[in-house]
Amino acid sequence: MVSSINTARRVIATLLATTWLVSAAPFRIISVTPKVTQSGFSPATGGWLVSFNDAVKPSAAVNYISFCSSTGQRVAAHLESPQMTAPASQHQLIASPISALPPGKGWQLSILKGLPNATTSARTLEDSSYEIGEIEPFKITEINAADPRKVVIHFNEAISEITPIDFLQKCIEIKPHPEELHATLEESQILLSGNFKDADQYIVTMRPPFTSKNGHDLAGPLTVEIKFRP
Repeated sequence: MVSSINTARRVIATLLATTWLVSAAPFRIISVTPKVTQSGFSPATGGWLVSFNDAVKPSAAVNYISFCSSTGQRVAAHLESPQMTAPASQHQLIASPISALPPGKGWQLSILKGLPNATTSARTLEDSSYEIGEIEPFKITEINAADPRKVVIHFNEAISEITPIDFLQKCIEIKPHPEELHATLEESQILLSGNFKDADQYIVTMRPPFTSKNGHDLAGPLTVEIKFRP
């Protein structure tokens, strides 16, 4: 009987010691990971899941989290809690840029020390940063001929599905000019169709102004000579 009581006392003492250690642990970041969605992940606009070892509130953390580049560019972060009911979600934030990160090198997610937990009883003790990398300028990667007699313009970013009425006149030049020229926009490419039967060889130019889905302006023009198979 005495042995059982002593064993119980040791268990209780261990539990109390463990509880004290957990409560005494500094408030800190456990992990930061990209939040990949069904449409993938874009470094310029994507969210980051930040996990802590205690509950945290977006409203209290907003002044401590931002996006910055090695050249001094800075974009504020939009913070929200994950749409989950699991207790662990109270320890997490989703940080995403309020606008697309502009082209630049050395982009990072920056988290300043002093970020409070939900009860403001503890704060992070050091600055943290997590690499995003380079955001390249919005550019044309290739212009090529495709069957049946179409021209495809490829970009390094998704493009907007809405274009100005005079888009074909301002942004695209084809010599010789085909009649009935029509453009179809699909994800990160433009498909040009029309009467390309009058010649096997064309000179195609794509130029600004043109904007990506992320809001990036096209960096510059590209002129390519294409050939259709006879």
